Amino acid sequence: AGGMDMGKLVINAFTLAKISLVAFMTVGGFSCWTGNMFASSSKFVPGGATGVLKSTASLFFGFIGFDEVCCMASKAKNPSRTMPRAL
Repeated sequence: AGGMDMGKLVINAFTLAKISLVAFMTVGGFSCWTGNMFASSSKFVPGGATGVLKSTASLFFGFIGFDEVCCMASKAKNPSRTMPRAL
């Protein structure tokens, strides 16, 4: 039972740290905000809808590629040597 309690404590600590980081970044972002970026669409989205779609596609395929490499690590004979080279 001691191991489970310790594991739960560690997971809770990391969760609290992640939530604190998101809160810190949000407060920091709002405190550095100058001007009205919603005044015009060219200021809020400089690339327009095309830029948003291109960026979304790049992020999606980047994530899928990284995920695929990580999933293939389970099938590698020596993942500690192969994974850093693949990434």
